[in-house]
Amino acid sequence: MTKLLQKHGNSVALVFDKTMMDALNISADTPLNVTIHGGSLVVTPANVGISSDELTERIARLRPRYKTMLENLAK
Repeated sequence: MTKLLQKHGNSVALVFDKTMMDALNISADTPLNVTIHGGSLVVTPANVGISSDELTERIARLRPRYKTMLENLAK
């Protein structure tokens, strides 16, 4: 895929279209790591886990199912 940089004020920007964002599973507010490796620009999502809200939701869903087992392990 060939992309062109677009003028953005005094800078230039690489625009990610929806297809690219979906393929990377990112959104406009996803933090990205940008590195240079050899002669290539490498862009990877910086999300290395799940959000605390998502973690809380998952725990709430699993707690009733595994309540007895978790209580036994805590003894």
